[in-house]
Amino acid sequence: MSKIGRISLLLMCLGICICLYACGNKGQEEQDTTKSQVTKDYDLLIYNTHEEIGEAFEKMCADYTSRTGVIVKVISAQEDENADEELENYMNSGEAPDIYTVDNMQHLKKWQAAGSILDFSNATEDTFKEIANNIPESLRLSSNTTDNFGIPCTLKGYGYVVDPKMISSLFGADKYRYVLEDLKACTYDEFESFINALELYIANGSIYEFNLHNNSYKFLDKRSGLAENLNAVFAFPAGLPSYTGYYMLSPALAYRFNSAAEVNVASDDAISNLKGILASFARSLDIVTSSVSTKSGGVSRGIDLVNSATNNAAQALKCFVNGQALFLVSDTSVYDSMFLLDSSLANRVSLMPIKFLEPLGEPSASNLESGSYKQSITVSVPFYLAINSKSDAKQQKLAQDFMVWFKTSELAQKYIMQEFKFIPYDIEESTAIDNQLSKKMVEYISSKQFLPATCNGLPESMAEEVGKHIIDKYYMLPDWYMDEYDLIAQETINIWKRMK
Repeated sequence: MSKIGRISLLLMCLGICICLYACGNKGQEEQDTTKSQVTKDYDLLIYNTHEEIGEAFEKMCADYTSRTGVIVKVISAQEDENADEELENYMNSGEAPDIYTVDNMQHLKKWQAAGSILDFSNATEDTFKEIANNIPESLRLSSNTTDNFGIPCTLKGYGYVVDPKMISSLFGADKYRYVLEDLKACTYDEFESFINALELYIANGSIYEFNLHNNSYKFLDKRSGLAENLNAVFAFPAGLPSYTGYYMLSPALAYRFNSAAEVNVASDDAISNLKGILASFARSLDIVTSSVSTKSGGVSRGIDLVNSATNNAAQALKCFVNGQALFLVSDTSVYDSMFLLDSSLANRVSLMPIKFLEPLGEPSASNLESGSYKQSITVSVPFYLAINSKSDAKQQKLAQDFMVWFKTSELAQKYIMQEFKFIPYDIEESTAIDNQLSKKMVEYISSKQFLPATCNGLPESMAEEVGKHIIDKYYMLPDWYMDEYDLIAQETINIWKRMK
């Protein structure tokens, strides 16, 4: 055989070997794929990062399976486990969830970058798209005001918690209802006059007349009943950066921004133009931190204000429950802890807006109706259900069908309200609610008197960074003036730009 013939024979043999190997490898891949399909024991996989509802969520999904035949597997985070890390591990494994929970803008951005979250504008099921399109803009999981990535699971309201019985002790049983309504509706200047009058009344019994919502009031001639316990106006854990930076800053920014998404895409110029609004934020902090009830008694700014041993969140709640403060700066989730301390109080409390001076000449958010800002509380969504855009078309359809059932079925609503203790974003005011603070929040929502949780659109940890800066630099100063307001405003702007 010639040299060329030998080379041709060798090449032919090599080709046959490669072909045989490829065929064998393909067969192995097909075998592995078939094996994977055979061992898959579910139709839909859901990852829930909130372990406190894990057991009830699994029961709900089991009921869904029994009614639809769609086998749903639920993985819930475990106590003392880093839920975000575990979710990421699942996302990078061969068992990525089709539905998963997203808590905030930072999580959204991560899954956007990974291409693992479905924009609901790309949804395929008409009923689901209708549900998604009806989510209020201020409650959407959105990064740029046009996209929409999550179904809100529950709501949380922020404001001043107040005891109507204390109002009755200050003004008389015949007036407390009117006072409560006028406190909700009054201007910031009227609210500030009320606070100043109450400080003097607590300090030495002095009585001054003041207006609330254009109605004239004054305190009873002598302190009696619950009012005898008052040693300050506010219960406010000032040493915790989230209270200064999130609870107080969010409603201030809502004067300008319609949603967290608008905050997320705010330009440097837009941020620079917030000085008037942020000065109002500082002024509100001034009035709140001038009269705070602590374990050591009533204090104003200084070391006792930020001492975690005498003024933490638990202590602030105790001061309020003991009638030592008129207002508690808090959110609706405090109800359970309050109930354990005093169930009667927990079942009668009311919720008021955090008051801010509306800056003259400043443009306001386009969704604010005339007069609504001063009467509105902040409402946030603690977490959402999202769909994995990397799931195949069948899984995405099943995910959308599940979401429709989650939002519309009577059984799912029973789980959401009774087992999870959640407040749906589209709840009707007539719905029976055990949590008195959540009930009050729903009244605001039904009246369209609620503000977006704008701080959710800030750079990660920025609200807490602002809070820490103010605590360290300004809560030690006994007196604030316009200079302090302007400095806090400018420094907040600087922190924002630096952290973008």
